[in-house]
Amino acid sequence: MKVELLTFWLLVICNAALGQDTIVVNFSEERDTLSKQHFVDRYENIFMTKVPTRNMFKLSAVSSHFAGIGAYAGYEYKVRPALSLEAGVYGQIDRLPRSLYPETSRLHPLHVAYWAILKARWYLNMQKRIKSGLNSNNFTGMYLGMSHEYLFKDGISKGVSSHITGLAFGFKSRFLHHGYMDISLNLYNRQLGLGASYRGERQGVFTPKHFVLSTQKTFGIAFGDWKRNPNPALCDVLVCDETIASQWKIGLPEISVGLLNQMASMSAAYEMRIGKTPSSIQAMNETSFFRFSKNTLRGELSTSLQLRYYFLQNIKINKGAGGYNFSGLYLSCSGEHYLSWNGQKAFALTNRHFYNQPAAKLGLGYQQRLFRKVFFDGSVLYRESYPTRKWTNAGAPHRIGAFHSRFSIGFAF
Repeated sequence: MKVELLTFWLLVICNAALGQDTIVVNFSEERDTLSKQHFVDRYENIFMTKVPTRNMFKLSAVSSHFAGIGAYAGYEYKVRPALSLEAGVYGQIDRLPRSLYPETSRLHPLHVAYWAILKARWYLNMQKRIKSGLNSNNFTGMYLGMSHEYLFKDGISKGVSSHITGLAFGFKSRFLHHGYMDISLNLYNRQLGLGASYRGERQGVFTPKHFVLSTQKTFGIAFGDWKRNPNPALCDVLVCDETIASQWKIGLPEISVGLLNQMASMSAAYEMRIGKTPSSIQAMNETSFFRFSKNTLRGELSTSLQLRYYFLQNIKINKGAGGYNFSGLYLSCSGEHYLSWNGQKAFALTNRHFYNQPAAKLGLGYQQRLFRKVFFDGSVLYRESYPTRKWTNAGAPHRIGAFHSRFSIGFAF
């Protein structure tokens, strides 16, 4: 009887166990199919990456230690999706982008050097991006380029011609409807210098010691065969309705490095709004260092205090299309103190090598905040400087008036 009961209960337990539902848990991993987007792809309506373009006329401002500062007009044509050819003319107003005392231009035709320029660019990954649907055949992207520049008119050095060949690695893009920008690192076969040619020493066309590596910024407007975007997402890029009480601005440094000569410039500014008005006050420092030959060091320090009036801000605010955010057209007046020093050897300077120069400026400019953390600031100014006795004893006039321009791009926070 006990054996039968034990057998019965074993059968019940086995039947209950076999009758239960079993749940199988499996673990697996799958790769994320969302690829990381490039910056220009996240803002395709701004950089027009998917708008086909084969022809582009450009009017732009150029700034670098090697090219100086001036205006450029050119035409670029896409021969193949990854290859373009360009021809243009560059009018060089100043030998250096900082337009301080030795390099100021009076906007006289004799102070302008004219260059004919030919360029070829190979757009990296352009064909691959077109096949993947990320890009159309246009002018937006990273590139490798080659250029040849010919000085055909120089009012100071009459009858002198000069040739410059260069290689470039950079990024260029259209911006909104007609904006255009090109930021590059260039290798040229001419060394830096302040000779009469404005662009560098002429000797040693292909001598390695005369080569120079230089950064360059180009911004302007462009016209071509693209269709206008009726609904650009402007406020995704521009600071529109936000109110900003103050901002720090750090400009992108300009650097040129050669075996013989080197140059570097940097700037920092702090801008603060005055009360609840469209006016601001800005304190700025600009520093430049120049090393020519082995033992000559030159430095420049410009400290300025500038009052700005953004004269269209109140109109935009009344229309509900803007805020107090340091963006827009402005009028400015400023006081500046310019200090330069020279030494035959680095850090071996004496008091007689220092030169001071106060100055006053009036200007018209345009500033814009982009992507919350980037700023662009360009202006045309009239500068009235008053050299001290050391300058006048060296042959400078007692008062110098000159027009000049400047523009910078950098980070704001």
